[in-house]
Amino acid sequence: MVDVNIFREQNADEKKEFQPIGKKTFQDVARQHLISIEKEQVKKHLPFCYRCAKMDLQDLIDKKMIETVRSESKLVETSPKIELEKIDFVQKYGEKNFEMLGSSEVIEKKLLDGIRAPVKTGYQYEYKCKKRGCWCSVFVPLSEHEKRQKKKG
Repeated sequence: MVDVNIFREQNADEKKEFQPIGKKTFQDVARQHLISIEKEQVKKHLPFCYRCAKMDLQDLIDKKMIETVRSESKLVETSPKIELEKIDFVQKYGEKNFEMLGSSEVIEKKLLDGIRAPVKTGYQYEYKCKKRGCWCSVFVPLSEHEKRQKKKG
């Protein structure tokens, strides 16, 4: 077989229509920002409504895009300018916006002295979002559960 190069150089008109591959959009940046906030809340064993945060952020993006299109009277391909750091997602979608439904013990089987025995490792807290009724469950280890019980009373 003969090596044949079938690639040809594109002209200027064809290059105008090219879409960059792998370029991060504003939605990608916003999603990563929300995921990092959710990770921090999970590390603290607190609920965070990612679903509501994502929906409200998408509504904000759509609203900004409509305003931009109306003000410039043409379709804009760029993403809207929204400063994610100024929005307090933890305040809006954090623990204060949840109703605690209950908790249950988490029992796992551990190998103790060659025998599998059930051991209580923590609690599973069940929450319901006050805004849209989303459900969320959070695992809380025993040490954290005991600290919370001491704070309550």
